[in-house]
Formats: sequence, C-alpha cells, structure tokens
Amino acid sequence: MAYHIAEKLNTLNQFKICVVNHKPNKNLNYFKKLNCEIYTSLNKIPTNASLYIISVKDSAIDLVAKKLTTIAAKELVVHTSGSVNLNVLTKYNLNSGVFYPLQSFSFNTSVDWENTPLLIEGKTNNEKKKLNLFAKLFSNNVLNCTSMQRLNYHLNAVIVNNFTNALYTLSESNCTNNKLKFKLLFPIIETTLSKLKENGALASQTGPAKRNDLVVIKKHLKLLKSNSIEYKTYKLLTQLIKNQHA
Repeated sequence: MAYHIAEKLNTLNQFKICVVNHKPNKNLNYFKKLNCEIYTSLNKIPTNASLYIISVKDSAIDLVAKKLTTIAAKELVVHTSGSVNLNVLTKYNLNSGVFYPLQSFSFNTSVDWENTPLLIEGKTNNEKKKLNLFAKLFSNNVLNCTSMQRLNYHLNAVIVNNFTNALYTLSESNCTNNKLKFKLLFPIIETTLSKLKENGALASQTGPAKRNDLVVIKKHLKLLKSNSIEYKTYKLLTQLIKNQHA
C-alpha cells in the first residue's frame, strides 16, 4: 500500500516524498523509481514533514507512533490500517487520523484510485477537514468512518476478496489436477459479479445448494473426499447457502 500511495503522490507533482523503513529492504527499490528520499532507520525520520503516513503491518503501528511523539508533535499523523483503532495514535497526543483505502494492493498491479473508497477518521474536526482534502487528491469516494465501522468494512473486505480468492485458488488447483482449463470459468466469474451489481447478492444466488439438489451435492463431495479441508469447506458453504435461502 505504501508504494501505491507514494506512486499516486508522485504523479501529482505537489509533494516531496520521503520513505522511511526500519532496515534495508529490497522493496525500497520500487520507491527509488519515484524519486523518493529513502532512509533505512526510524532514527532518520524527517522532522519537517507536513504529513506523516504510517503504512506498516498492524503490530508495528504502535512502535512507529511512539517514535513520532517527539518528531511530529504539531503535524498530522495517520495510519492506513483497516483494523486498528484510531486510539493507537491518540494515546500519544498526536494530531491523529486514519487514511484507509478499501482496496487490494500488490506490487506491479495498478490501482484505480479515482473509484477506490477511502475511509477516513480524524481525532478532531480540523483533522477530519485536512484529511478529507488530502483524500480527495486520490479518490472521488471519500467517507468518514469510526474505527468500529472501518473494522467492519475490513472484515467484509476479507470475506469478499481474500476468502473468495482462496476459493478461486481451490478451483484453479482442482482444474490443474484434473487437466481442465481454469480460464473457462472466467465468463461465469464475470457474470456473477455483473449480477451482484445489478440484483444484489442474495437474489443472484443459484446452484445445487439453493435448489437443495442432494444428488449433485453428493457427487461433488465424492470428488473432494480425499481433501478433508476442501470437503468440509464445501459442506459448510452449502449449509450457509441453505440457511440464507431457508
């Protein structure tokens, strides 16, 4: 996420970007392409920045925030986590906020910032206003959220993105093992998303679980019986669909 934020800021030609990591890392080479100033120690954090963005793993946010207490006493400090409460910053009396893009990030994959929802939170109204102006440099879809709302959005992002992709991975593996072409499923994947947008999730559900077609379900389970996790996953998802349409 840090790289994509820096990449977007670089395109605006309005900011001097400094990137600080706690140690040397090969991924810092990506930032060099953006003409960022790079430091490989938290002791090198610049003291004259107008905005500090903490984009690290959740467990490290507190450590970085504590380091900033004497560096960024008057400037806005934000983290980018979907699941960490704002109080990880406010407890250090920092001018605090959250800048959370509701999106999936990977190196070498472009981001459609304009249509990416940005969930922001600020300790005070003044901080909310500053963060809102900054967020609108990225997206047309900026929403003020509480920490609990953001956590719930993050939970649902995991369900629709990470869990769904895990099922794609399961399917891709099954196709490979049975010498089938996974790409033949792309049209049905795209149709499912299209129907979701048009009709909503519940109304778009189809398949043997919704029909309670036990004959087909048993055939599928027989194919999966050699892998207990996949077998149990199929049964649990089948029961989930049945419950949703009871």
